Amino acid sequence: MVCHGRNGFLVPPCSPTEIADKLMVMMNSPELYNAMSEASLNMYHAHFSTEHFTTKILHVLLADKLDTETMLN
Repeated sequence: MVCHGRNGFLVPPCSPTEIADKLMVMMNSPELYNAMSEASLNMYHAHFSTEHFTTKILHVLLADKLDTETMLN
């Protein structure tokens, strides 16, 4: 997931000039490149990591188990 200007740039499809322009911005600004790289890594850990999905799946499974136990009692 790209948040324009935060962890990358969104450009219109089939626009090689704009893609090249944004690549040049990143190449000419190591600070911006590092900040966007860090923001991307943070987003990955918050939303897409194995730990994140495992936690979500466990919540669903445990909630389903609790609902089933409630119905049986």
